[in-house]
Amino acid sequence: MIMDTALPLDRLSAMLDDTQTQWIVTNQQEEECLTSLVDPNHTFNIEALVKRGDPANVELSIRADSLAFIFHTSGSTGRAKEIVENHRNLLHYTMTETNDYHICSSDKLTLMGLRGLDIFRALLNGAAVFPIELRQTGFVGLARLLIDEEITIYSSAVSIFRQFTSSLVEGDRFPHLRVIKVMGETAYRKDFELFCRRFSDDCIFVNSYAPSETGLISQYLMDKTTRVLQEGLPAGYVTRDKNVVVVSDSGARADFGQPGEIVVSSSYLSPGYWRDPDRTSEKFGISSADDKERVFRTGDLGATSEDGCLVHLGRVDFQVKIRGNKVDPSEVESALLTIGGIRQAAVVARKHEDAENTRLIAYIVTNGLPSPADELRRFLATKLPDYSIPSVFVVLDAMPLTPSGKLDRAALPVPNSHRPLLTTLFAAPRSSIEETLTKIWTEVLRLEQVGIHDNFFDLGGHSLVAMRLVSRVIKQFQLELPLQSLFQSPTVAEMATIIMENQAKLASDAELAHMLREVEAMTEAEAQRRLEGINSPIANK
Repeated sequence: MIMDTALPLDRLSAMLDDTQTQWIVTNQQEEECLTSLVDPNHTFNIEALVKRGDPANVELSIRADSLAFIFHTSGSTGRAKEIVENHRNLLHYTMTETNDYHICSSDKLTLMGLRGLDIFRALLNGAAVFPIELRQTGFVGLARLLIDEEITIYSSAVSIFRQFTSSLVEGDRFPHLRVIKVMGETAYRKDFELFCRRFSDDCIFVNSYAPSETGLISQYLMDKTTRVLQEGLPAGYVTRDKNVVVVSDSGARADFGQPGEIVVSSSYLSPGYWRDPDRTSEKFGISSADDKERVFRTGDLGATSEDGCLVHLGRVDFQVKIRGNKVDPSEVESALLTIGGIRQAAVVARKHEDAENTRLIAYIVTNGLPSPADELRRFLATKLPDYSIPSVFVVLDAMPLTPSGKLDRAALPVPNSHRPLLTTLFAAPRSSIEETLTKIWTEVLRLEQVGIHDNFFDLGGHSLVAMRLVSRVIKQFQLELPLQSLFQSPTVAEMATIIMENQAKLASDAELAHMLREVEAMTEAEAQRRLEGINSPIANK
């Protein structure tokens, strides 16, 4: 197991207890931290061993199915997983990457995150491996290392690559890089465009799909001549010794182009989860076609084209229903990333603490000034149905990441109740009616402040909220106001005008009704006298 000493000590201690770790291999810098967690006599300081220069080779006989390491990760859903791996799978993974990327002793590879597999594809080929701690080096330090050390093969999560390339300046060049591999999340056309702008013509861009439980499943290799038509990059073609099917909700094999859960069968899948037989039996099974193969349900959505190319469509458990409609957050993220100035985007569904309905929250990282919410909403309206447009847009300086470099969705902040950034300037109420309406709007929309010229839908409102709002207004002002009037006049100022017109009409109607009642109560003689009085010369003066 590889440990990240930046984690809290309580978390590290729990990991050691859970994995029943007996010995720790460390360096001089981390030894003091780790020896507080285990017996100092059970630590190996690797730097001290190197200095001692002991040439003795450890003669061990290890079976292919013996466990090689435990990979501790929070996964895509935030739920902690401890995945075990054996030597057979480790060597198979190394063989696959060695052959596909032609890794040789002259190569220099990056190591970011905590994937133990990535170490061996370098070491077992005699290549150099460069561990990188981004929290210390930052993206400027990463660029410097790639240039100074003449790195040839770069690998990272999509999120890290996206942030790294967005931070580069015009003069940065990486002539020695020949392979850039991204993994762990859905990659988009914008990521490929960043690659094309920043790296040499000889460099290859690889989008790979490799859940921790299965190892590498598929990959899609591109160079600058590759045409990318869709927003989401293909996850690619299935690698040797892996079989993939996409299964529909009914359990049947999905047709070409139809979305479903990605299911993998192979003889080279993880043995399962450490000390968690229930979870292992839930996710893994035996292939009916071949008793030597096992099956793993990835929990990922995907689709296949007629030529066998796999497309990754996000997580099954990220699919949500908004006002009764099924929404794929990755589709919304993809649309956001086509907007100029947006570097990163993440979309999640949240329930307000006292609300019944789920709403979409979009988190974005921009290159400069944040885009107003109304502009973002108008752009998305040209690409998505209204129920897929986020109710709230949250601008972040950077996305939170897990230790393995993936987006940490569980760490995305809960949106505040501030008025969103709009192109419309804030304007305070000018009358008692506008003041009353503003109070109703802030309560229904759960915002601290609403301007009288703010559009109801730009503030995050939708049809269900509109019905609640109109109901409150009718009750408050004792009038009849059809829902359609809000869609036609979606600001406090415009709604106040409608209410005043409605009240004036009601007052005129009441005065006319009073006069008619008076006339109906008159005798014929009284009516004649009134008529004569109106037409008399004195009355007409």
